[in-house]
Amino acid sequence: MTHVNANITIKRPAEVVFAALVDDGAHARWSSALRTKTSDGPVGVGTTYRVAGKSLGRSFELSSTVTEFEANRRFAMATRTPFIAIFTYSLTPVDGGTRVHETLDAEFSGLLKLAQPLLSQTFRRQMQGDLETLRTLIEAGAL
Repeated sequence: MTHVNANITIKRPAEVVFAALVDDGAHARWSSALRTKTSDGPVGVGTTYRVAGKSLGRSFELSSTVTEFEANRRFAMATRTPFIAIFTYSLTPVDGGTRVHETLDAEFSGLLKLAQPLLSQTFRRQMQGDLETLRTLIEAGAL
């Protein structure tokens, strides 16, 4: 099992940060992956998405399902192919803003397992870069 972390403090309330995490329009502006909702109704546990992006020079597309949804505190999505992964965002109010802690817990198999160290580093950089973009946009009032 691979465990990757990224953290950032954003000088805005948790409500503002959480809204940017779960809104597809906002997500498209700060994330290196494009997420499209594929189910009806409001976002919550059971909501499904198609996620597309590029990593290590290769394009990918996968299906994800929201597994945790606690407004303004926690949001998690799980996928089963091409590898098992859970992305979790935890928000904690701190003096002057919100601390965002993103984790990836993944289990790679086959050839991906051989590339696990490189994939872990790549995911860590992407996650941290995405969070820095999120902070910049939110603090500038663009989200």
